Amino acid sequence: MATIPEKAALLMEHLVTHDGNGGHGYSQYSRNGDGTIEVVRVAGQSVTIDGGDRDCSSAVISCYTALGVDCGGATYTGNMRSCMTRSGNFVWKPMSWSARTGDIYLNEAHHAAMCISPYGSKRGDLLAQFSISEKGTIDGKEGDQTGYESNVKPYYNYPWNGKLHYVGKGSSSKPSTGGSASSGKAKWQTAYGDPNWFGPKMAKAFVSQLLGGKDDFLSKQSTADKHAFWAVSGGVEYGSGGSDSIRVLQSALGVKADGYYGEKTILAHQKWLKKMGYYTGAIDGYHGTQTNVAVCKALAASAYK
Repeated sequence: MATIPEKAALLMEHLVTHDGNGGHGYSQYSRNGDGTIEVVRVAGQSVTIDGGDRDCSSAVISCYTALGVDCGGATYTGNMRSCMTRSGNFVWKPMSWSARTGDIYLNEAHHAAMCISPYGSKRGDLLAQFSISEKGTIDGKEGDQTGYESNVKPYYNYPWNGKLHYVGKGSSSKPSTGGSASSGKAKWQTAYGDPNWFGPKMAKAFVSQLLGGKDDFLSKQSTADKHAFWAVSGGVEYGSGGSDSIRVLQSALGVKADGYYGEKTILAHQKWLKKMGYYTGAIDGYHGTQTNVAVCKALAASAYK
């Protein structure tokens, strides 16, 4: 029989994998749904949950409240830890705690996500989250137009402050393995930070190979391209003028060299990465985690020099 945390994880996965206008997108303005109701079947149980959009915190809170769990009146990332632990249904665990299905990763200032598959499981170490609207802002059209407003990602460190672990009725004491191992991994998996996200280490290597520069960020990128270049974690500086590194890349790819890493450049980049044997994902013009992994492999082979 599935535990409450396992059911919460199934609900969360339902929310983040329903794309399109009828799906569940990101909004801070309509973060508690649109007033409609949907019935979701999870582990043999029919669960009633609000339709419509969410933001990162309301999504994980709603998955537990839909199962009848008292979350202590938690309303946003800043009060989740205090409210949810005060309810008696959750305890706070440090990052050294091995994540279990249904655990809530929390950055108390900015973000929340849920572990839907722990490290060591058949599916691998996965989290589900609500990220950003299709406009790259805090609100947009209802539904998940890009397929990335809400999503499933391999585990990454936001960074997180810790985890909220459910201990209320219907919990389980059965441990599951967690954390992330680094021993025995290839260079592309370890040398550039988390390979799923374009962060400072990856940016520094990328800029260095393309231009010989030493910046640990990609400079002067347009905020209008955030929706396409979305798997970023501190590796991009926004502004105007474009990046000389991207101009070098664009010239090599045969696209307009304006210095901005947008959909057309990403599309050409993905085609090149696939041709070189580094990329196995969709050629869709959206730079996500799979594209970052391919970039890491290319960097490890010094392919941009």
